[in-house]
Amino acid sequence: MQIIKKASFSLSATYSNGNFTHNLIGKNAYFDVWLNTCEFMFDLTGNFRIRNKYDHSYLDINEMNEQRDKLWTVQIFDSSIASTIKEKIVENDSMEFRATFLMDTYPKILCKINSFTFDDSVSTVTLRIGKILQL
Repeated sequence: MQIIKKASFSLSATYSNGNFTHNLIGKNAYFDVWLNTCEFMFDLTGNFRIRNKYDHSYLDINEMNEQRDKLWTVQIFDSSIASTIKEKIVENDSMEFRATFLMDTYPKILCKINSFTFDDSVSTVTLRIGKILQL
């Protein structure tokens, strides 16, 4: 496992039913490559322990956990993560891409990624979820 970023970053999620989760903070991002798979891992566990009274991050992470089977997209707001993911796609274009979201005491969310969208003007990458592999 290789570190992409060992610091906090912002992210949001959308669901197939039209709902969304925002104000999430990730801490630590990693990737691992094996056989024909490249997996990105994002640690969201801090959201369960910290609640900022000015936003609803604690409530938002619970919503993400409750709607995990409907997860549709995850948008990450960080230039270093976006550029590393872009590099890995170019290096490993024939691989299957996956994302794992670590969720504290809840089981992790492991999913197959259908596609990536990059917006360099705001330093974001959007992961389009294809299939939830493990709830």
